[in-house]
Formats: sequence, C-alpha cells, structure tokens
Amino acid sequence: MRINLKNRNCELTEDFPKNLFGLQNALDRLHQSENRNVLFSFDCDTEKNILPPELSGREFRTDLCRLNMFAERVKTMTPTENAAFKAVVKVNTVSNFDELLQMTYHLDSVPVIRASCFSELGAFSVEQEMLPEIENCPAELLKYLDTEKLGRLMAEKNGGVFIDDYYCEPEMYKKLDIHIEIGEPETCFFHLLLAPGSGDKHLAKWISLPCEHANQFSKI
Repeated sequence: MRINLKNRNCELTEDFPKNLFGLQNALDRLHQSENRNVLFSFDCDTEKNILPPELSGREFRTDLCRLNMFAERVKTMTPTENAAFKAVVKVNTVSNFDELLQMTYHLDSVPVIRASCFSELGAFSVEQEMLPEIENCPAELLKYLDTEKLGRLMAEKNGGVFIDDYYCEPEMYKKLDIHIEIGEPETCFFHLLLAPGSGDKHLAKWISLPCEHANQFSKI
C-alpha cells in the first residue's frame, strides 16, 4: 500500500506495511524520530484496487504503528472482505483515522454476494429464494421474471451497493465496541552475548542490536 507522509516541508511516499526498522527509518527521514504521530494521505490512484475512493485527497494523523496495523489488515483481506470494507466506508462518514481502522473489523456482518449488476443480483435472488415478493410464483414461471428489476428491488430494499464485482449491504454492518491499543515496539533486533578472548564467562555481557550507545562495548 502506497502512503504519502508529511512533516512540514518533508514529504515521503512509502510502501506499507513495514517492519519495525522500516517504520523507524521512515520517521528518521521525516525528521521526527522521537514522534510517531504522523500526517499522511493514501495514494488512492495507485491503490484503487484495495482502497475506497472516498479516501482520495483526505489527510489523517495517527501513530505510525496504527497506520502500519491498518495496512496489514487491508493487505490480508479477502476479496469479499475488501468489498465489504469499501462499501462500509462508502456509506459511513469517516471523521478520523481511528474510525477508519475500526471499520476493518467485523466485516463478516456485511452480506456480500458475487454479482456486478442488477441482473446478476436478481438471478441470484431468484435461485436462492431471497425475495418474499416471488415466493408464491410457480416454478415454471420463474425463468420469465425480469431479473434486472428484481435485483434493483432487492438493492433498494436493503440499501445495497455494487463494489468491484460484488453486491454488498453495508447498512447491516455492526461496529464492534472495541478500543485498539498499540504497545511499545521492541527497540532491538536481537541480543548478542560477547566475551573476551580468554573465554571467561564471568566477563561476558549481553548487548542489544542495533545499539544507540557505544559505551555498551566499553567494559567488554
């Protein structure tokens, strides 16, 4: 996912999600290594296959780790989940990034049908007996029904929208009452035990890499 990051006159366009060191590198290049709260916008033209067009041109501010979590969640969505996500964003007002992040959860509450037009939706609704308006229709007459009108009827009744090759009913979305917290990331990549050439284990010392201070080695 391509994301535009800004800090005063400094601008970066980066691929997300990233690992810990990629995140820190981005903060360093933005000249805010001690501040993870970033201003950003989505590159919706490049990522139109996975991001809702409603996000185009909008700027948000959030912790970089939360932004990375969002990118990870979107990346791992199935096609049906991604269609449901786009539909939910389409019909709901997104006031801030936290609301957008929450919309990546509980997408299975949105009914999704593989259909790209009213005619396909109508044919599916007839096959699955989803419309009470035709429940008493004789079976031999079903093939003569106008599937486009039936599909339009179903969509109007249920607030359905077409996203990509799917029909979704975002009004059925149930927002989870959750609070998403991001823990402090580990500051080291791995631990290394160093000892003098004599092999004296009593003089050995653990260090964390990468290290910030050269004096970690001073007593080794």
